[in-house]
Parts: sequence; structure tokens; C-alpha cells
Amino acid sequence: MAGDYLLSKIGNLIQEDLRGSDILARYGGDELAIILPETGAKQALDILTRIKNKIGDYSFSLQDYKAGKDDENPDDYGQYEYKSGYDIIKEKFFRWFTNRGLNFSDLNSNFAMQVTISAGICELYDEIADKNELIKKADQALLQAKRNGKNRICLWE
Repeated sequence: MAGDYLLSKIGNLIQEDLRGSDILARYGGDELAIILPETGAKQALDILTRIKNKIGDYSFSLQDYKAGKDDENPDDYGQYEYKSGYDIIKEKFFRWFTNRGLNFSDLNSNFAMQVTISAGICELYDEIADKNELIKKADQALLQAKRNGKNRICLWE
């Protein structure tokens, strides 16, 4: 559930910088998609740069996760759809720590982590035939951002 908490917290931080017309949705195991209607590539880049910096500057605290764990309600994560593959990855992650004699209860309650994000942007224009092509091009830009060293934003051109 720590991974779910982290994605929920990131989603909340992103939502704070979005307009009422913008749409934020979980797209995959650890991917979020943002639809920015009536927004050009330059403005989208400005918005995502602000979000990237905000998340990079935020100190995600394990203590906050533990404090909220008692009142945790699965419906709190309602807008996000969880994939079964995500649970498999989460289990492998915890197994990896456990096999090395570590677990989250052993960590200092002041433990905090920094998170970075990579993003891909594709602007909708006449040459894009449909939503699948738009998503594919945004995903290609995301992959380029990751290849360029992560914690980056790339525009599809």
C-alpha cells in the first residue's frame, strides 16, 4: 500500500496545479496521464515543468504514510484503477527488501524520499488521426525523456 499512497499523494500534488477543465487519470501501473484541453505544447511544457519541480522538491515522508495507514480506506484511491501487474511488482519490491533483512517498519520514522518524474507531451493537431495515435506519440516522447536521463520532459515533434 505504500506505493498506492505515493501515487495518490503525487496525484494530489499534480491536481493542485491543474485547471478545472484538465483531466488527470492513472494510465498504467506507475503512469499518470493528463489531458490539457485548449493548451498548446509550450503552455503544456510550462505546466509540466512546474509540476515536475513541485514533485522533485516535495519530501515524501514514510511517517505520513504510517500515520494515515490506520484510517486508510481503499475508496480514497477511487479515481485510480489498479492493475494486477502492479501488485506483482510491489510484491517483488518488498521481497527484495525482505531478503536483505530490511522492511519498512525498520526504517526511521523521519525517513523521507525524493521522487522525480519524466513526462512526454504531444499536442493534438490535424495530422494526428485519433486518440490512439496521440497517446502513442506522447508515450514515445516519455520514452525519450527516460532515455535522456529521466527527470525530464520531452515534446513529440
